[in-house]
Amino acid sequence: MSNGPTCFVTGATGFLGRYVVADLLRRDATVYALVRPQSAGRLSKIAADLGVDPERLIPVPGDIALDAVTLEPFAGTVDHLFHLAAIYDMDADPDEMAEANVEGTRRVLAFAGQIGARTFHMVSSIAAAGDLAGTFGEEDPRHGQGFPHAYHRSKFDSEVLVRDTATMPYKIYRPGTVVGTTDTGQTDKLDGAYALFPLAAALGTLPSQMVVPVPRMGRLPTVPVDRCAQAIAQIGLTAGPGAGDTFGLYAADDERVHEVLGALVKHAGGPRIAAILPEVTGTLPFIAAQILGRVPVVGEARNRALNALGVSPGLVDAAPFRCRFETTRTRAALAGSGIEIPPLRDYLPALWTGWRRMRAAGA
Repeated sequence: MSNGPTCFVTGATGFLGRYVVADLLRRDATVYALVRPQSAGRLSKIAADLGVDPERLIPVPGDIALDAVTLEPFAGTVDHLFHLAAIYDMDADPDEMAEANVEGTRRVLAFAGQIGARTFHMVSSIAAAGDLAGTFGEEDPRHGQGFPHAYHRSKFDSEVLVRDTATMPYKIYRPGTVVGTTDTGQTDKLDGAYALFPLAAALGTLPSQMVVPVPRMGRLPTVPVDRCAQAIAQIGLTAGPGAGDTFGLYAADDERVHEVLGALVKHAGGPRIAAILPEVTGTLPFIAAQILGRVPVVGEARNRALNALGVSPGLVDAAPFRCRFETTRTRAALAGSGIEIPPLRDYLPALWTGWRRMRAAGA
């Protein structure tokens, strides 16, 4: 065992969870990881890849769907409980999403109290902003916004649950849409901003001398998975109570969907994207229909066509966002650490390579 902090992590074998566990281990933490019994072997690989003592990464059989969370009584001492387990599939059943994301958080929060965890950390999402216009600050999410998708509602409800019922200090992290790593673009899930990649690839076949008009679109802040995990570990283990209780993890730049699409199309060797059409039409179905000329904007026909392009209909319905996202607390908490969350354009070539690699592999 190390002399560092003791952490308990749910969702440890998930896309973001694996990186968070790795960063906690690099910081000399001992990590108890809640895993379904069939997933315990994945933890051994994480420890082996990092070259750390396997005794510092301890599987705890269980599931957030269980009232007790763990399959056997847990007797460890925990400084930090990091709750990452959730459903991120935008096409999942709304009731299943609420059960996992809200009721699962309720169970894990109760478990944290039972084992005496000193600090509760929850990974939420910018989705908690819903359809809010204006600025979404790093604070209580209750601003009277509506929720265009069940995922938005589930993340909002989870945050409110923690704020209203936590019996210990807590920190909430709101990542933007999580994408691949900054070095290789490695990812195991093509969602969020990846909805734009097949559209960009199709546009990339057009002559580069063309100018393609598109609507001004809303915001879709991004965060590379490696930097997101580093920020969570840094803020979680070092930032004191004065730093605040909620942190926005996304690039500080005002990333709009048409700007991200334009950067992708340029990288693909396609035409210049000019955002000169009215913003009121600024939806992904509109872009697919008007630019590609083959995606109906309503009904099951739309969904089939989007799926044929490799675009999730749920993602289309959930994005983009109308509000600006604040990062003041996050930047202050990360100051001096060397950890920054870069704009997507800075590591776009790596993301494009990673996306093409996954598409070639049939992901």
